[in-house]
Amino acid sequence: MESNINERLLLFLRSLDTSIRQVEITLGFSNGSLGTLKKGGSVGLDKLERIVKQYDQLNSAWLLKGKGEMLGPEPIYDPDTFRPQNKLVSTFRKENKELKKDKAILAKQIVLKDQQILRLWQEIDELKGKSKG
Repeated sequence: MESNINERLLLFLRSLDTSIRQVEITLGFSNGSLGTLKKGGSVGLDKLERIVKQYDQLNSAWLLKGKGEMLGPEPIYDPDTFRPQNKLVSTFRKENKELKKDKAILAKQIVLKDQQILRLWQEIDELKGKSKG
């Protein structure tokens, strides 16, 4: 029997060592928003995204497509959705932030060096003028 996203999500939620209500609280969802899954209800894409971001152990390819295992290491990207996985994105964002900081520091240093070079050229010109006169 093939399951749908909502059935797989309910299966995952039941596998957690907590109540569905506690999951709703953790994610900032209203009371009963995930409880509707028990009655055959569904969850919107915005909620699915928050769940996948919060629970790194959840294999999003399994949740969305039913491929692979529910838990465990995920591929770098899901070839069917071309969506980068959370840990990789988080790592890239941190590295990008650090690189931007480094770039700003280096840009300031370049400006200071350019100013210093200009002052030295001015001093050289002044010294040349004094030696000629």
